[in-house]
Amino acid sequence: MSTIESEQPRVVEKHKELEIDKLFRALVKLEGSDLHLKVGSPPGLRIHGELEPIEGMEKLKDSDTEQLVQQLMTTDGQ
Repeated sequence: MSTIESEQPRVVEKHKELEIDKLFRALVKLEGSDLHLKVGSPPGLRIHGELEPIEGMEKLKDSDTEQLVQQLMTTDGQ
């Protein structure tokens, strides 16, 4: 087999936001103070002192939460 196929660059979507970026953007847009990530609950935002789940978001699984947190960490911290 030739190694040319595996050496071809993958197409990357430059404008695709990471999920954590979308959550932080919602936090800023809604003038929230805190982002809450907890397994078994949808992501939540603290807005004017009240914790509100983000509409349309499913409950986070272990793997979802880990993926979101890893997006914030440097490779050394992972």
